Amino acid sequence: MLDLCEWSRGHLLLSSYRLESVARFFGFQRILEFHGADVSALSKLVARGDHEARKLIVDHCKEDLLLLKRVYERLEPQLERTK
Repeated sequence: MLDLCEWSRGHLLLSSYRLESVARFFGFQRILEFHGADVSALSKLVARGDHEARKLIVDHCKEDLLLLKRVYERLEPQLERTK
């Protein structure tokens, strides 16, 4: 199993290895811009039945998956060489 964060720490020289930072290094940007604290606040709204807050969290998670996929695809040739 591959941990892209761990691999990035061992092979890239970045100041941060969060998904967003690694993705930005490769030229990928988020569409939705919010931070961890926002997710906590949105979660409270979702618990109260706010459907728009739920949609924002779901969209953020989908975007995380897309960024992870794009980073993996960009790194795939290098991953093969380091096996």
